[in-house]
Amino acid sequence: MTPNQAPSGADDAEHPARDALDALFRADPYARSLGIDLVDWGLGWSEVTAVPAPQHTNFLGTLHGGFAFSLADVALSYAGNSWGRMSLALSMEVQFLRAGVAGRPLRARATCRSRSRRISSFAIDVVDGDDRLVASLQGLNYRTDDWHLEDTCWPVAWRERF
Repeated sequence: MTPNQAPSGADDAEHPARDALDALFRADPYARSLGIDLVDWGLGWSEVTAVPAPQHTNFLGTLHGGFAFSLADVALSYAGNSWGRMSLALSMEVQFLRAGVAGRPLRARATCRSRSRRISSFAIDVVDGDDRLVASLQGLNYRTDDWHLEDTCWPVAWRERF
């Protein structure tokens, strides 16, 4: 499976509300407050970037792990909600593998590994500008019965499928 394919085999071009959901993601106040930019997303995946500022460092002078975690959490949020169904993080496990540096870009990519009616599992990698792994995360999401936007955005066949 390539990162742009959904586990269900659906094509992103079929998405009935892609533009509206994209606007919702891009208006995320927490992401915006941290300078996190949405690069792209599709069914079951997303990629975000940010350039950490000096205020995102810790007393050691390296990037605070919370910033890398937040970047990964935002990527998980977009990927988990990409089908339109409201999805909330249940848990995230993180391994910090390298210290990030203020002023150097970071990128996080979340990819769905498994999805059922209620639970979806994601792998999230945070890499620096040289594609070196900074953090590796595993996230679990709870998929609610609620849908983003208006009910008319989601055809019955889409709701049944996702």
